[in-house]
Amino acid sequence: MEQGLSQSAQAPSSEESPELSTTPWIVGFFGAVGMFVAGFLPWATGAQSILGSKGPGTVPGFGHEYGWICLVLGLVCTIGWLTRYRRLMAGVALGGLVLAGVVFTAPMAEGSQLGIGLYVYLVAAALATLLALPGGAADFDVEIRNWVNRKLNPQDGESKAIETFIIILIALNVVAVMAETEAGIASDYGDFFLINESISTLIFSVEYILRVWVAPLSPRFAHPVKGRLRYATTGMAIVDIVAIAPFFLMFIQMDLRIARAIRLMRLVRILKIGRYAHAVKMMGQVINEKKEELAITLFVSVMILVLCSSAIYFAEHEVQPEAFSSIPESMWWAVVTLTSVGYGDVSPVSPVGQLVGAVVCMIGVLLVALPTGILASGFLEVMREVRRGNKEYRFDYCPHCGEQLPDDAEPD
Repeated sequence: MEQGLSQSAQAPSSEESPELSTTPWIVGFFGAVGMFVAGFLPWATGAQSILGSKGPGTVPGFGHEYGWICLVLGLVCTIGWLTRYRRLMAGVALGGLVLAGVVFTAPMAEGSQLGIGLYVYLVAAALATLLALPGGAADFDVEIRNWVNRKLNPQDGESKAIETFIIILIALNVVAVMAETEAGIASDYGDFFLINESISTLIFSVEYILRVWVAPLSPRFAHPVKGRLRYATTGMAIVDIVAIAPFFLMFIQMDLRIARAIRLMRLVRILKIGRYAHAVKMMGQVINEKKEELAITLFVSVMILVLCSSAIYFAEHEVQPEAFSSIPESMWWAVVTLTSVGYGDVSPVSPVGQLVGAVVCMIGVLLVALPTGILASGFLEVMREVRRGNKEYRFDYCPHCGEQLPDDAEPD
């Protein structure tokens, strides 16, 4: 999927977009998205929420009196940055800045104080306002879109600074999610985790929106509307949206167990590395090319599992009725034995059962070797093709006209 974007047809240009024209647009776009994300951050602490919460606490932007208005303004401003309406960008961002200023100067209830969300909103709205004014933001043309696409999907030999940054950010987020499960660390560094989650979600949200925006550059997603919707249903795009969804969902009142499960969904972000890591891409390619063989192996494994579970059940049920009460209960023993784990919590004691156990152990060694050999041969084939023809970076489409190339063609 990402390969299609990086190999998309890019209109030739006699003059490269100057860095000075693209940088203000990127910064302003971050400001527009920041206005939206800041609507979910704490705007006040120690205050009463308009959502009807019991007692004072942390009030996110959408729980504030003007929060919903600013939240909508942030969303409209983000859409404006992607649809070329510069006046809409400037007007909406300026309106959000004025509203935030009203909140900032309004008297606070006794015992309450301003939260970080309002400060983030003020800075984001100021950036979006200044960089949306005439002369501040770059013109929207194919050069800007191609420039963004090249930064998000660099080809061989191009700078991979953004990829490296995203990989580091994903790793830090995974570590933070694991550390947050420690009660002591979560209570002592709660503010740090909130700030880290907010900034990370902002960056991941920007990345997702930009990827949807540049998707029509690929011939697979050429239609401006249907193409983007088709891209949004691809595997990595779904991973992207699932990675940022927990941040927005955790502000909805729900059962505590569901809330914890949603927060743990942030670990899905580790799957985003699959877009950037060469080894993960190769692993996916190997699995895709060997899916028929792996499917056959899986079918054989399930069949052997059922046979072994049935055999040990009939051999041990009379001797150990509690441990081997049924064939489904016996499957636990068959699984740990076939995989050579052997926890020892359940083991056969009768001579026939021990004979069955010995046979199952030997079958398990052969069973584990099957997918190992298939994947190993697949890796060798893919590596041979990559070294022979640099398969990963070959051109499927002409970078000038967008026509599909034959398998043995090279771009001019």
